[in-house]
Amino acid sequence: MSHMVDAEGTREPLRTNPELAEAWVHEVLAADQLSMTKIRFGHVRLTRGTVPLLWGLRIYALLMIFLIGVQIWRPCAPAGERRAAVVFKAEESHV
Repeated sequence: MSHMVDAEGTREPLRTNPELAEAWVHEVLAADQLSMTKIRFGHVRLTRGTVPLLWGLRIYALLMIFLIGVQIWRPCAPAGERRAAVVFKAEESHV
């Protein structure tokens, strides 16, 4: 919750009256910036091809998040350090 500090330095909760807030908005904005009616677009029925496409995008996004997480996790994991040390030792022995 927001607090207001008065001249004495005391803090009290900031309370706003919705009617005053609306009046302030009407005073600050120009007439062409105000909208008196809200436009409701409603729900639109998706076509048969759109629904599978959106589900495919969701699955793709989750798969990419998982793969990126694995790519970040593997070098940071302690077992990854041990695996890297074994690989580098094996490469040095072949040279």
